[in-house]
Order: sequence, then structure tokens, then C-alpha cells
Amino acid sequence: PDRIPVDQRIERGREFLEEYRDDPLIEPCVMPHTTYTVAPENLKKTHALADEFGVFWSTHASETAAEVSTVIDQYGRTPPRHLDHLGLLSDRTVLAHCVHLSDEEVDMLAERGTVAVHCPLSNLKLASGIAPLPRMRQVGVSVTLGTDGAASGNDLDMWMAMRLAAVVHRGVHGDPTFLPAPEVVNMVTCDAARALGLGDRVGSLEVGKRADIIVIDLNRPHLVPLYDVYSHLVYAVGRDDVSTVLINGQLVMRNRQLLTVDNAATMAEVRALARQIAEAILV
Repeated sequence: PDRIPVDQRIERGREFLEEYRDDPLIEPCVMPHTTYTVAPENLKKTHALADEFGVFWSTHASETAAEVSTVIDQYGRTPPRHLDHLGLLSDRTVLAHCVHLSDEEVDMLAERGTVAVHCPLSNLKLASGIAPLPRMRQVGVSVTLGTDGAASGNDLDMWMAMRLAAVVHRGVHGDPTFLPAPEVVNMVTCDAARALGLGDRVGSLEVGKRADIIVIDLNRPHLVPLYDVYSHLVYAVGRDDVSTVLINGQLVMRNRQLLTVDNAATMAEVRALARQIAEAILV
């Protein structure tokens, strides 16, 4: 879609990593799409690039049953086993989805220290299935929550991801005690920061860490009364309840007013870009 030829992508990736390697707010990483669209040699090249800069390497893995079948047909192995065969699973590897995993593959991710990103809304919307979250947590896989891209995650709402992760697996496994609300909050804060190598900088409010803070307006009808803050955060609070945001100590939103972005101008720019994309698709 961005019209960058395959043979130029590694160098463009290197330029990107050079540009943002010392940025205080951006954590660059290398993200080839998946095992059925990227050839083994190119996967290894991208991994070498990530190693060169000491950043995380991420790809989609075992999102759908069709994907698993395709990769087995192509390489004789499932996506996780294919990645492991290529030497690409480590504690600096992040795998999105991880829906169709065997117990042995879950154990392998735990042994390699590989991070799994659970994207419940995307998986449900596309009828991809439901990731084996209880098994992954049981054996010690680092699991964070995500939305996937806007094509299937639509509004990229992490509050929705939290709520779905908290309830879907209870219904599937018949266990109303699975994943208590405090653990869900941990999954998107300190646990996520630690899994992505950022635990010393973000993820919790502590002296010496970045002042990344959201302020939630609890004086709203659907949030009154409050008995348990964790339960509220997971089951009642939504993105519209966030009133103020600080990133690294800088106010970027106050009382729901953005301070660093011109909303009207940005939306106009995006609409114009969307028309260009639509025209390109129709050509």
C-alpha cells in the first residue's frame, strides 16, 4: 500500500530506526506482517535488523485456522514452530493473536520468553477463534492486550479490549473467577510495560518513572456509586470518561480538550487521505 518495493524495505526500516532510536516517547520496533506473507529469508533479515538496533521484533502468528493450514502446507510447520525453526522466538519477540496454539506451542512460548498479544475484539469480529489465555497464563507466557489494526480493531479501544478479555474466557470456560479485574488492569499497565522491556520507565506511577497519567472523571451517572476501583475500571469506565492526559509530564488533554492537536484540521487531512486510498483501491 505504501509503494515501497520489497528490496528497499530493510533500508527504509533502518532509516526509521535511526530516526527514532533516541526519541523520548517513541519505541520503534520491526514488524513484518506474518509467516504466510513474508518469506523465511526476509523474516530473518528483519529479525537481524531488530537485533542490530536492540529493539523488539513483532509479527502476527496463528491468528486463524486457515493461516495455520497455509503455513503447514508451505513449510511443513505451524507458524510458531516455523518461527522457532528460523531462530526468531526470544524474549524480544512479540506475537500478535496466538489463537490457534497447541499446548506444546504455548509451553514453547513460555520457554522462549516470547510475548503474546491477545486481541479479543479483532478475533471475535473476524471469527478467528478465542486465544488459549488461561493456558498461556498458567504456564507463564507474558500476555498483553491489544486491538489489532483499524481494519479489524476499528476504534482501537483498549477499554473494550480489557472488558472483553475479562468476560469472554469466563463464558467459554465456565469459570466466573478467571482473570479478576486487578489482573486485567495489570495486563495493560505494569505487566505490559515489563513484557515490552519498558518496566523501568512506564507502567506504574512511581518516582523516577515517566509521568504518563490519565485522570478519570468519576462524577458521571454511570460511574456512581463506586465500591471497587478495579471493577469500575474494567466493567464500567470507558474512553469517554478520561478527562485529562499527561505524557511524560506534558499535558496533552485537559477536560477532554486536546492541547497538542488541531482536531478539525487533522480530521480534514484524514478524510482527504481516505479519499486517496479509496481511489487507489478502485483503480
